Amino acid sequence: MEHADDRPTFELGPNVAMKIPESSYDATLAFYRDVLGLTLAPVDDELSPKVLRSCRIDSGPLTLWLDCVADEDAVGVWLEVVTSDLPAAVRHVAAHGVLPEDWREPFPPGTDAHWVCNPLEIPHVLHSGAGAP
Repeated sequence: MEHADDRPTFELGPNVAMKIPESSYDATLAFYRDVLGLTLAPVDDELSPKVLRSCRIDSGPLTLWLDCVADEDAVGVWLEVVTSDLPAAVRHVAAHGVLPEDWREPFPPGTDAHWVCNPLEIPHVLHSGAGAP
């Protein structure tokens, strides 16, 4: 059992990803662009194999990623959690029955991160900032 002062710190990161089914993607982009008047920036970086295309909206400290996915099981909101010590964080969440679910979406080579889910099955990318996705 770990002691409270051995616990890694956690804070929410500035990235939120919406995984949007292909059938609703264009309408979702139109909502943010045409209805709300936000600026969408297409993402030209190498995408995950599960992401067909992506745009981002930078709004203050928050970045909203709009990811088009073919997999209906991936649809939802995905969040970011930054930790002070990734190995300790993985041990800590595992001690509470939360195991990494890295099958959800592959990370680029060299990325030091894991997917974990809350009880509602909302994925959170857990990383320490170094080698972050």
